[in-house]
Amino acid sequence: MRVDTARRFDALDGIRGIAALSVLAGHYGQILGLYWPPHMFLAVDAFFIMSGFVIVHAYAARLRGGMPGLTYLSRRAARLYPMFLVGLLIGASALSYGARRGVIDYDAQDILASVTLNALYIPFLNTGRILQDVGQIFPADPPAWSLFLEMLASFAFLVLFDLRRRVLMPIIVACYLVLIGVGLHLGHAQGWNGVDTSQG
Repeated sequence: MRVDTARRFDALDGIRGIAALSVLAGHYGQILGLYWPPHMFLAVDAFFIMSGFVIVHAYAARLRGGMPGLTYLSRRAARLYPMFLVGLLIGASALSYGARRGVIDYDAQDILASVTLNALYIPFLNTGRILQDVGQIFPADPPAWSLFLEMLASFAFLVLFDLRRRVLMPIIVACYLVLIGVGLHLGHAQGWNGVDTSQG
């Protein structure tokens, strides 16, 4: 059966728009000391769920039909990387400016290392003061953590999409148990940095 990969899902576009506005309002609200809309971080989870649905719809049949894995990954990177790079370049300028003004505790070596690694889609895993202070793995473009995880999910899909159910289900259950374990250990399973954005 041929899948119409060009088909759009208007309802998903609408939900995605609402989720994007919720995240935007939530981030600006934090700057103003307002924590609204509550639980806006769940909109990011919604993005991941919708992306998974769209990726399966767009690529599963093509991969089963013989599309090379590298072609699939290059298309995913081409879709995600341009805006990621734009955000990184803008953020690098802001990061440098903030460091020069003394507003941000970054030195030139931190900035160069983080931007270089991040430009290659590699998280900046400095275990020193940066992670302790702000928890950023993409200092110049903090929201890029979601695009990084989406690329990881795209790669995982390539590896897992054709597995039989008896193999895939134990993997899903194991991941779910790990999530529960992390939540119990941290006392929560919300957000990417453990900051409760639902209350002041």
